Amino acid sequence: NTAYYHNLSRLLGTQVATNDWLLFLDTDEIVEDCFGEWFDTVKRTDNSYWLTCYWYFREPTYQATKTESAGLLIKKKYCNWNLHIRDERQQLFHVPNFVNGDTQPILSKEGTPLVHHFSWVRDKQSMLVKVKNWGHRGDKDWCTLVEEEFSRPFNGTDFVHGYQYSVVDNKFNL
Repeated sequence: NTAYYHNLSRLLGTQVATNDWLLFLDTDEIVEDCFGEWFDTVKRTDNSYWLTCYWYFREPTYQATKTESAGLLIKKKYCNWNLHIRDERQQLFHVPNFVNGDTQPILSKEGTPLVHHFSWVRDKQSMLVKVKNWGHRGDKDWCTLVEEEFSRPFNGTDFVHGYQYSVVDNKFNL
């Protein structure tokens, strides 16, 4: 079960972490350079913050115009590992200000996300490998969707969420 290894890695990381705050990200998420400055200056009255992110699709220059939740910044003392390892991340943490998994989003001074998600920046072959092995592989006919996607130039909308994309600079040199 793919849900197991995500939560197992969170559990193991939490057990060895020595800081008061933990930042949970996927391996394909990159934070802006100003994240550290934000963290140093933010008034940390809350116990957790959802990160919001920009999604990228096919190329690191196609950035979604809509944002979504990404990782989580949380005080270590609120990680609750007495729950089943397969529970969703909202249930893995017992935070006083969690309301339906909603906490304050982390944004830059300009009001844009500090996180960039590159999971779908892939060529056809690596995207096929992804959809054959990921946790949602039974939800749709992903292989057909990938084949259709790469049968034409990118049309500005992804087949995963239906997000619209704009062209941006590839500042991460991916």
